[in-house]
Amino acid sequence: MPLDDFLARQRIGFHKAHATGLSADARVLHTDAGDVRNDGLLLATGARFLRKLPGIEHAIIPCDGIAAGEAIRDRLAALDGGTLCFGFGANPNEPVAMRGGPVFEFLFGIDTLLRRQRRRERFRLVFFSPSDRPGQRLGEKAVGMLLDEMRKRGIDTVLGEKPVRCEPDAVQLERTRLDSAMTVFMPGLTGQAWLDATALPRSPGGFVQGDAQCRVPGVACTFVAGDGGSFPVPTGCPSRRTRPICRPRWRRAICCAPCAASRWKKRSPPS
Repeated sequence: MPLDDFLARQRIGFHKAHATGLSADARVLHTDAGDVRNDGLLLATGARFLRKLPGIEHAIIPCDGIAAGEAIRDRLAALDGGTLCFGFGANPNEPVAMRGGPVFEFLFGIDTLLRRQRRRERFRLVFFSPSDRPGQRLGEKAVGMLLDEMRKRGIDTVLGEKPVRCEPDAVQLERTRLDSAMTVFMPGLTGQAWLDATALPRSPGGFVQGDAQCRVPGVACTFVAGDGGSFPVPTGCPSRRTRPICRPRWRRAICCAPCAASRWKKRSPPS
């Protein structure tokens, strides 16, 4: 989708490149297409999957791009029946660094699709998780609702066992082996690899550390947002990686930061 008109209207300069590093004061971003200077920096580069599980190439990672979605579609169309396994992992150094929501969406979505196709009875659907209470990031009430819905739909569960490896036709857990005609698995998350070339403070799981206002501690005029950051736990929130503040408060935080924010309106975007 062409974005030239949108970028021009918003006075946004687009620098097509991959980040490779950052100066010690964060005022120069290094990329594979040259350095970019800044008065303030917002890091929103997302996270990456931990692909350390042996045999993970035999599983489909549902958020790994369009090709992954097409692979699920094509595999389902080619199957006459069998066991379909769905699960997700975590970052052992930061257990909440996971993305389980899409797995639930694919699990219930595929169950619904097979019912509409009148072939659900040919398949066994299994959900596995290393946690006895999967989905806690959504709240304790949501955990019960998810497990109840699985029971209602006839979806089997294997909980409290870590995955050991994926095989072409099976998933091996700590104590249980599951035959699998298709495995949909979401690995745990960690920070982007290029962050290793920076001096930014990192969380135990490898994410950029942020405070309750998305500021990176000890680095002036530098903020982190989204899956690439690790934040303090708000009161009553089950996840320490929840987005801590809304957009209006974030704008105020930037305006109050000791950086040259007043120059941003006057400066033309880079060509």
